[in-house]
Amino acid sequence: PGVDALGYREIVRHLEGALPAECLEQAIVSSTRRYAKRQETWFRRQLGAGPCLTLDATEAPDALAARVAARWEEER
Repeated sequence: PGVDALGYREIVRHLEGALPAECLEQAIVSSTRRYAKRQETWFRRQLGAGPCLTLDATEAPDALAARVAARWEEER
């Protein structure tokens, strides 16, 4: 399971000689982007078509918690 983490497949392909070093970074970026899109699709299907709350990880934890709590109250 640990080898299924993002980037490991690309690194293994590089070590096996199937992926040149100059393509490694872009391959990891592309793989990560595809994974994020699959997550977005899954969440969208789980949560319905309603608007999503986008959080910024650079915000203070208290501010994020307040935004989540406010949204929770709106939806109830």
